[in-house]
Amino acid sequence: MLSQNQQNNLNPQQDRYQQYSRLAARQVKCEWFYSWIDRPYYAKNHLQEVTQAIGLGPNPALTHAEWSVIRSSLGRPRRFSKLFVEEQKRELAQYRQGFREIIRHMQQRD
Repeated sequence: MLSQNQQNNLNPQQDRYQQYSRLAARQVKCEWFYSWIDRPYYAKNHLQEVTQAIGLGPNPALTHAEWSVIRSSLGRPRRFSKLFVEEQKRELAQYRQGFREIIRHMQQRD
């Protein structure tokens, strides 16, 4: 971290580089590091769950027609929209709340 005096002596290119570095560090932090609470949530694979539920295993070798049936059972793909992002955030918040309640219950039991 630079002191205030050092920051004042930066030329515009260095200042821009420092700003990009902060943004890049934030992007890396958001992209690759997440709470231990969220690991099971993000590890969930809906397609794998569907194939295992019907007895096909995790990576089945299927024909085009068979994959079409599985894809149709998953429903229509969603567009990436503001509503979609809000619903995903809401779903994650509900998952976190439930997880925290389980942890709180386990701590009270001990």
